[in-house]
Amino acid sequence: MEAMFMPYDHRNATPDGSAFNAMKSILEDLNHHHCGGRCLVGSGGGSVGYLAHGTSTDYIYDALKVPMAFTFEIYGDLEAPSRDCFRMFNPINLATFNRVLNDWSAAFISLFERGPLCWMEPVIGYL
Repeated sequence: MEAMFMPYDHRNATPDGSAFNAMKSILEDLNHHHCGGRCLVGSGGGSVGYLAHGTSTDYIYDALKVPMAFTFEIYGDLEAPSRDCFRMFNPINLATFNRVLNDWSAAFISLFERGPLCWMEPVIGYL
């Protein structure tokens, strides 16, 4: 799948208050501008139908107190046969590879440019 997750992966919940608003705003903006709205956005534990314990995203957010932590799933071929693991997680033609590379490179650049502004500004959501 193509998805942008924020904490939490180990429970069906998201952080409270301004942390949630900042992360959700950034992910929705990235999804709109770089993924054409096709990415799933939300908490990992609340979005995929199962809980994932011990993820680095939850550890970075809870234990290390990093104010924003994300997991990005950048590609998935939902039509690939279950026995073809390579095709499930990797583009197999040049056009798809280039789209994935261009979309996600631009998304990461936007995240690195805009993310710190959310920590410094008192108003979130102006992205």
